Amino acid sequence: MAYSPPDTFYSQTKGLENEEDMFKFIGKNGAHFKYLTGMLGIDYIWWQKDTNTIELWGPHRRLPRAKKTMDQKLKKYLKKQSATELESVVVVA
Repeated sequence: MAYSPPDTFYSQTKGLENEEDMFKFIGKNGAHFKYLTGMLGIDYIWWQKDTNTIELWGPHRRLPRAKKTMDQKLKKYLKKQSATELESVVVVA
């Protein structure tokens, strides 16, 4: 998909540190970002890989909630990943 942000208001937040996690978070063919775009009522979400920035584009009144929700979902993803990694190293006797 090509980068083509709309002519509207903008906000941003930091992406996940691990690039592989970021790709998983975005989803296959951007499925998770597409879902979040609709759920949040904004126009466009894009991850700038070189700066590890998630761009949020849409109506000004919706951007604060969109940023807060995105941050919460990123934290939830990291918590889930940490629990999964911990489970994989625990040996059950």
